[in-house]
Formats: sequence, C-alpha cells, structure tokens
Amino acid sequence: MIITTTLLAIVIHLVWHLPVFVSIIFFFVFGVVDASFLGATLLKVQNGGWLTLIIALSLTITMLIWRWGTIRKIRYELVHRPNLGKIFDQSEKLEKAVSTDLVVNDDNNTINDDTPTFQEPTIQTETVIQLRLSGSDNRLTRSPGIGLFYSDVGSKIPLTFSHFIKHFPIVPQNLVFITIRPIAVPVVGDYDRLVVKKVGNYEGCYHATARFGYSEEISQGREFILQLVESIQNIDPANKTLAKDIDFDSKKITYVLGEQSFYPKPGSPWWRKALVSIYTVLVINSRKQYDNLNIPFENTVGVGMKVAL
Repeated sequence: MIITTTLLAIVIHLVWHLPVFVSIIFFFVFGVVDASFLGATLLKVQNGGWLTLIIALSLTITMLIWRWGTIRKIRYELVHRPNLGKIFDQSEKLEKAVSTDLVVNDDNNTINDDTPTFQEPTIQTETVIQLRLSGSDNRLTRSPGIGLFYSDVGSKIPLTFSHFIKHFPIVPQNLVFITIRPIAVPVVGDYDRLVVKKVGNYEGCYHATARFGYSEEISQGREFILQLVESIQNIDPANKTLAKDIDFDSKKITYVLGEQSFYPKPGSPWWRKALVSIYTVLVINSRKQYDNLNIPFENTVGVGMKVAL
C-alpha cells in the first residue's frame, strides 16, 4: 500500500501535471494511514505479524521476477525483429494501374453539337513489390483471406511472422501486422481507434495500431475487423480482394499469435537458470494473450518460438 501511494503521488505530478504540493498532500494523507498499518505489523512480528510480511515479500519477489523476464523477452524480440527487406526478395516488381477513369468534356462554349467529347484517359501506376522469399526462385503463394499477426513489443513486424514464413511458404492475400496500444484515457473514440499504414510497397501488407482506453474491453471480433477493412480500403483503394475476404463463416480470417518458450542463455549461472524457470512457470499459469484480445478461438493459430533470457 505504501508503494502504491508513492507511485500514485508521482503520477499526480508527472502524468496528470498537477502542482507538486498536491502530490505532497496526497502522499502525507494516505501515507500516514499506510505507515500506521505497517508499523502495527512490525510491532507484532514475534506474535504472528511475520506471516503478513512473508506474504508481501513473496508477492514482491514474484512481481520483480515477472518484470525481469518480461523486459528481457521484449529486448530479445526487439533485437531480433524481422526486416521484410531481408525476408522477401525485392527484385520482382509489378506496375499496377490504380486509376483509369475517363473525363467528360461537356463545355458548351467549345462544342457545336450535342455529342460529348472525351479526353484521353489518365492512368496512374504504382510499383508493387511481389512477395518472394529471399534465396528462392518461386514467388510466395498467396491464399485468399486476411492474416492478422500480433506484436506485443511495439515493432511493426512481429517476430512470429518470420517464424511462420520459414515453415509455411504461403500467406494470406492480405497481411495485417497489429500492435495493441493502451492509451492513458478512459475511452478512445472510433475515429482515433485505428491508425493503418501500408508497409512499404509490398502487395497487400499493412500495419495497424489499435488504441484502447484503460476502461475499455479489447475486442478483435467482427466489429473490429469491419473497421479495419474500411481503414485499409481508404488508404489502398486498389485492393480489390479485401472485400471478398470478409467472410466470417468461411474461416478466411486468421489470428496469428506467438507462443514463446524460454530458456537461459548458454553459460548462464545457476541463479539465472532458476529465474528463467520461475518466470516460465509464471507465464504458463498466466492468462493467455488471446484471452485478453477477445478473439474467436477457432480462428487462432499459435506460432512457437524459443526465447533466450
């Protein structure tokens, strides 16, 4: 309780930008109450108060080990984050037409009869990089559907994608790399929910940042997919296959998540091996990522990865 009071006093000044005297008043008001409970417990250590302290110490050690392992897991994924330029060969390119509209000229000052005239059609093209694995002569097979690859470390391309592509040389026609980002507001409006961008000029590859407030339930179901597809169509109207892939009954939407297993680095001391073992037990007994995302379990695919801590 004292730790929580201390942290909240810091938040009041640094995050909420209230005057420092507000933090000081808050800390002394609630700190006195918390300190009285702690002092009463310390006076009763010999008569059973030690049990409360042991429980608090055990919880503190557990949280520190969880933080220790999580920081190293994130660091590992950031160091080994994939680069599409190294996964795919960029030598094969396709000129894709994105606009072929005819322009009607019906200016009555220049036309002597009722027959409309047409200007030459303007065709705009963009260079689209076809997906081909580096070192392979065959182009990567694209299957109908939408593949959602989730990243929990903030990188645009999750590590699960590089592991997936090494074993399965086939990916959905539309690849969406998603990052879930909590925002320090209660509720995020629909207009600010999604930030979608194309990943380079790769065909059908997008990165989406989904923002949720701390009082919202994170949901990646039907409503989220429809909003995601609408955002993609706004930035890439040339994608004609996206609308066909929105079929919730034909299982064309696949959620790909990482399933990490942890091991100590070679040559690690005994204490590090013990910490990795304890952290592994905590991860196994913790809530799975797809439980927090509220996504259809039957459409979920787990990609196993080994992470050295």
